Amino acid sequence: NVSSLGETTLFRVVAMDTSGRVRDGTDDSMNSELGRKRLRRSASASHALKTEPGGEGKSLEIKGLDGSTFELQVGDDATVEDVYKYISEKIGPKTGRKLVLTSGCILLDHSRPLLQQVQGGEISFIVQRISLNDFAKSFWNAIEAETKESLTAEDVHTLHAAAIVSMHFGPRFHQSLAGVTLPSCLQTLTFGVDFNQSMA
Repeated sequence: NVSSLGETTLFRVVAMDTSGRVRDGTDDSMNSELGRKRLRRSASASHALKTEPGGEGKSLEIKGLDGSTFELQVGDDATVEDVYKYISEKIGPKTGRKLVLTSGCILLDHSRPLLQQVQGGEISFIVQRISLNDFAKSFWNAIEAETKESLTAEDVHTLHAAAIVSMHFGPRFHQSLAGVTLPSCLQTLTFGVDFNQSMA
């Protein structure tokens, strides 16, 4: 898949499909998304969660479509990212998968306070395939100065877990990848002749 701004190709990725086969193609939705301005997102506050029921805070029931259910105590300052990170660590989604969190059939918004969105004291989650468009948006957030310091837990997981085996950057790409999380199954990383940035 090719990601571009205007006429300039920035990077091309090759991904594995659900059967483990490598595929390559063009996704116009990914191209258009990359040209949009990214909004800053609030930082995680992991101290706002308690893994055991009881005690202070609000008790939430977490339910998965696979039938799994557990209870989580959250403080008033808990964020959607806190819950996303906790569930990810608990269930360990496979490569190429991400979580989608809902409450009362409404998607939880990372930019809004958690408890304002929770209905009936319940949060549901489903495990969904990470699309190439998902990966492109998170990757762009990770390298742009205005968003790289406020990546969400979802962004970081998407970058790490995406089933991307190859990334080829065009000749006009010249941005640092220092500190950027790359896919765990990445095998090849190719840059243009003018690339001269830190990878550390």
